[in-house]
Amino acid sequence: MTKSAEPLLENDAHEKFMKTTGHLWGYMCIRFKNQGHGLLPFGCNDLRSAALKAMGGKEDGFVQCPYCRASFTIGEVFFEYAIPLSRGGWFGVSNVEILCKLCSRRKGLLTTSEYYALLEFLETKIPLGRQDILNRIDRSTVFLGKKDQDE
Repeated sequence: MTKSAEPLLENDAHEKFMKTTGHLWGYMCIRFKNQGHGLLPFGCNDLRSAALKAMGGKEDGFVQCPYCRASFTIGEVFFEYAIPLSRGGWFGVSNVEILCKLCSRRKGLLTTSEYYALLEFLETKIPLGRQDILNRIDRSTVFLGKKDQDE
């Protein structure tokens, strides 16, 4: 790679990171307001800091889903409350987790510990049926029209 190409790639990564995180923060603001909570209690820069930390400090880095361990880029992240607001979760950015689309759908309104317990149960007690059960969860969330998490 030549020296002149490096800044272009860095700028592209920075631009994509800023645009994507800004869009996701805006989407969170809309969801938050539509749920009757008013204004989101943290800013876009707070969310960007959390995303950057999850990406190892690199705007062109990858995020690893804490549940399935799949790696994905900033364009594929889902921000979700670790403890859903409807389950007593708090509004701060410290309750926001970054995960993949599949785990976001599968987790639903479970807390982080409940979803981990479900995955562990499937792995240890029903290893041969694990993927079938997860596929059924996937189909049911699509069937119900649940395209994105509401919380």
